[in-house]
Formats: sequence, structure tokens, C-alpha cells
Amino acid sequence: MGPPVPRARRHQEHPGSPRGRQVPCTIENVPYVDTHGRETVTFVRTFRFPGWSHRFDAQMVLAPGGGHIVDYLGTHQHLVSDLHPAVDHRGGLIIRSGAHRFIEGPVDIGVPEFIGADATVRESFDDDAGCFRIQVNVVNRRFGPLFGYHGAFRAEFTEASRLGVRPGLRPVREVALP
Repeated sequence: MGPPVPRARRHQEHPGSPRGRQVPCTIENVPYVDTHGRETVTFVRTFRFPGWSHRFDAQMVLAPGGGHIVDYLGTHQHLVSDLHPAVDHRGGLIIRSGAHRFIEGPVDIGVPEFIGADATVRESFDDDAGCFRIQVNVVNRRFGPLFGYHGAFRAEFTEASRLGVRPGLRPVREVALP
């Protein structure tokens, strides 16, 4: 959600640009305390195409001061995006990306707009259908749409404190911004 370069955070088991309709997707959101002591929620989305899967990983923490969310992208958290949540006139959630950064060791630099992207996520509950609806669009201001999906889903809630975080949901490396 807010990736400067979406492909950089993609773990895929098959090369190529995935496309499809009625693609089964699992979204795993699990709260935990990371190695820096921050309350964190993991967002792992796995799209299942015939014969292979396509996975996107992100971990979100509340920014110091609480003004926005910091989204650490990928299993190694090289890309970081500020997220700004709001509520639309119908009560749905809208999340817009802000500044992006690339972090690797001592390198911590802002991502220039010409290679960055703007992400918009809309999520709401459809009372009539009894399900959540989601729409994600990631667009580069110069090159146009980079990534997106939309659909509906039903949530299954599980007691996270009882189950913990299953292996493979936490990132390989955890980064903390200064």
C-alpha cells in the first residue's frame, strides 16, 4: 500500500506480471510487538493463480506522535511509505500514501517522485452483501497505473493472542526509522 516500486516488495513464485479475474486472495492481518518494541500489524496478501502464487508483505506501525501510519514494505523492509488514513462520507476507510523512503544499511533516502507512486486504498463494509469491499490503486504520476486490485471478501476473526504470529508472516528484517 504505497509502494515506491511495487515489484521490489513482491515475492513471487512465478515470473511475469500477474493478471486475472476471480483470483482467490488471502489477507492476513496479525498484531504483534516487533523487535523494536512497537505495536505492529502485519498485512500479508497472497493471490493464488493457477499453479503459482503472488505475495505482498507489509508491516504497519503508528508513527511517533500518531499523525500517520508508517508502512514497511517487503520481507526486508527496504521501502517505507507514510500512510494517511481518513473516513469517507459513507464511513469507509480511505488510505493515501505520502512520502516514500529507501533504506539499506546506512542508506536512508527519499524516493524521487518520478520513480515513486501514489497509492489509494478504499475499504468498506457492504451491509447488503454482508462482506467487505476493497479497491487498491497504485499509480506513478509519469507512467500511469502500476498495480491494483479490487474485490470483496469476508473476514474470519481469530484470537491473535492465543495463536501468535505464524511462521512466515513476520519480516526477515525489521527496520526502525529515526
